Amino acid sequence: EVFGKIPVVFCGVNWFQPGDLRGQSLYTGVNEDADIAATFDLMLMLHPQTKHIHIIIDSTTTGHKVHEKIQQIVPRYQDKVEFHLLENMEMDAVLDMIARVSDDSLILLTVMQKDAAGHFFEFSESTRMISEASKVPVYGIWDFNLGFGIVGGMLTSGRSQGSNAGALVRRILNWEPPESIPVILASPNQWMFDYQAMLRFGLKRADLPSGSLVIHEPPSFYAVNRALVWGVAAGV
Repeated sequence: EVFGKIPVVFCGVNWFQPGDLRGQSLYTGVNEDADIAATFDLMLMLHPQTKHIHIIIDSTTTGHKVHEKIQQIVPRYQDKVEFHLLENMEMDAVLDMIARVSDDSLILLTVMQKDAAGHFFEFSESTRMISEASKVPVYGIWDFNLGFGIVGGMLTSGRSQGSNAGALVRRILNWEPPESIPVILASPNQWMFDYQAMLRFGLKRADLPSGSLVIHEPPSFYAVNRALVWGVAAGV
């Protein structure tokens, strides 16, 4: 109804299902599938003493989808850790609860854009408030929370979504029929972490999965003094 007979490339559609495009031949794009289980596994690997994971979810449409996914995943961990859902709550109540969690707990921030009282928060704002209130590590599943206090996780990346969508657009501009281009179902997620948050909780780069992207990491001596290092080597 909106675009008519024009090819459409989408990205950022949460948990896309092939049936969502039934009857539509001019659409293709990129699925956005937050790998919550991968982040759970990492949290338990980095913090083996964990007995409780508190999960923050808001009441937006995305929040409802996250809730459904959490319910599907939780049974896998029933003998390892106890989950507590902090959902559809006012921000003050969320902050109060996470400030009082036990030392054997972790926090997973999924999405907190609108609280139960209808107050809206920028992602940077809610992430910073939650991270500062928590005395235990906070992990996430979206890259727009990174840099505001969360440690990190297997994060869905807006840049990767756009990059992959752009590649599909290029194929269509090169006269490849959109109906012949399948939707990219494997969401292009990435291990991403914040060095400052890692430092706060005593985590080291060596603890992270191979290929992890780390922001706010101080440059190495070599990177800063490359000319000096080579000069000394040449002199020797």
